[in-house]
Amino acid sequence: MKKIFGFLSILAMSVLMAACGSNNDKPEHTATCVITDQNVEVAFNGAAFHKAACDIAMEMNYTERTVNLTFNKITFAPRMPEITFSLTGAKLTYSDDNHIAISSDADLVPMDGYVVRNLKGYADFDNDLVFLTMDIVARGNTYATTITTPMLYSYPQTGNKVEYNATEMMNLISTKSIAQCTDTYFVFYLPTVSTPGGSINIHNISFVAAMPKIAELRIPLGAEHITSTATGYSIEAAEIVPEFLSGSVWTPMDTRTVTNLVANVNYVANSYSIEFDCYGMHYTNGGKLYNYAVLLATN
Repeated sequence: MKKIFGFLSILAMSVLMAACGSNNDKPEHTATCVITDQNVEVAFNGAAFHKAACDIAMEMNYTERTVNLTFNKITFAPRMPEITFSLTGAKLTYSDDNHIAISSDADLVPMDGYVVRNLKGYADFDNDLVFLTMDIVARGNTYATTITTPMLYSYPQTGNKVEYNATEMMNLISTKSIAQCTDTYFVFYLPTVSTPGGSINIHNISFVAAMPKIAELRIPLGAEHITSTATGYSIEAAEIVPEFLSGSVWTPMDTRTVTNLVANVNYVANSYSIEFDCYGMHYTNGGKLYNYAVLLATN
């Protein structure tokens, strides 16, 4: 996923930056942001119908409290060619420039033959996270569409005891103070159509009581390790060499090979389970997952 941000002003028409900010000293307080490689999931008649990926460009007018959305390379059905369409004039509310809520009570018409209804969602430009839902009506059919960042957090745990509630967890992430959290938690980076692999990142893990905790252990996953299921993903691998951060570089841990990895991510139940062998120990864990963008959108 890649995010690009730019201020729209006479002096900065072509500026692109890596984080969103403020333009309050201009006559109009405006900004643009592009977040790439987002998951698109479409349901038809209440059943899963199609999966795809898209890029989203957002043009915010904080003065007028409106946002225009452009979806690039998006599809809503199998064998549908990729298209680009824009929604203009949706409502914008925000606590600051980098955290915005999006909604529209009115029908939006991106192009002939399409109507978008019930648009709502949230974007967090600090963390490159998006969650949008909308009903796309075309040729008399309604396609319930969800667009979201393919990244899920578990709650930090001591053993199997949840130490934080949802609001506390939201505050941990949004203030970035989760970096100071010493309890074990998982981040699942899941595949999109354009990025078929992923990883399981385990924070603050140790395999025996006397072992110092590893700040972040990354288990890289190829497309061959991940299978889509009716409720999410199943993950299996006979042997993977995990990695740890050395400075800013992921470095293989050849002496800590992960074997017999089995994991499941369930979107419906918002849960995960994982087990594997490493360092002569059998490790198991499981619990609740949440999409941070969804949590922000509902709190």
